Amino acid sequence: MPKIEVKAKYTAEVIDFDFKREELVIETGGFDDISYYGKLATVADVYRLQINGGVNSNGIVIPSRNPLPNVVKYARSQSSLYGKIYGATKDLMTAGLTIGLDINSRHRLFIESFSRPRNAPTTIKKKGFDNPLIHTEKLVNSIFFSINGEGRYS
Repeated sequence: MPKIEVKAKYTAEVIDFDFKREELVIETGGFDDISYYGKLATVADVYRLQINGGVNSNGIVIPSRNPLPNVVKYARSQSSLYGKIYGATKDLMTAGLTIGLDINSRHRLFIESFSRPRNAPTTIKKKGFDNPLIHTEKLVNSIFFSINGEGRYS
């Protein structure tokens, strides 16, 4: 059976014995070779810090704010639909683009709506609002997906 994978080994079965079963892996995230936040930090660097938590260059502790489990949970909930899309198109790229766009748009939505843990009061004052993963929208606008490790689609 072909596999449809999203970041954390999400799989879905496609039951059709009349076409070649190729694995379909959709990865969504900020890639290292895109936009810079500063002289040394890519979007992917900033996102990794947000997902894993850590200490920024100013020594400020950043708590983990990881929307990826929600992305994977969403993708799993769409397992049947994704399997039907892949089975109906019988084309890896067509299915990958359709499924990838759905997952990627949901990923962006989870980033935009992420709320816990909250920002520190000083950060809220500086930004003027309390959305932990939004500052300039550069991160959310830099989320792309790849199909089987190839391409950058948004």
